[in-house]
Amino acid sequence: MKSLHVCQRHVSKLGWLLASLMMLAFPGVASAAGEADLVLPDIHTTRILGGLLSGQALLIVGMFICGAGLVFGLVIYQQLRRLPVHQSMREVSELI
Repeated sequence: MKSLHVCQRHVSKLGWLLASLMMLAFPGVASAAGEADLVLPDIHTTRILGGLLSGQALLIVGMFICGAGLVFGLVIYQQLRRLPVHQSMREVSELI
């Protein structure tokens, strides 16, 4: 009888673990609200960093950072294309 009780305890723990993993794997199923139900603050009136930046200024700064990252990536790509390549490696890359 004791072995049956131990087995039930392991099954119960396994059930809780499985339920927790399912909730993590499918978070949308656990909540009934959707994206349309989100209430977003007005970016013009929202202040961050102790009132130093408005929400709109933060978005603009973020766009400049993304643009700088794009320019950086293009410059590095062009530099890599100009590097010398062994002929056999060039042939393999052209096959792909």
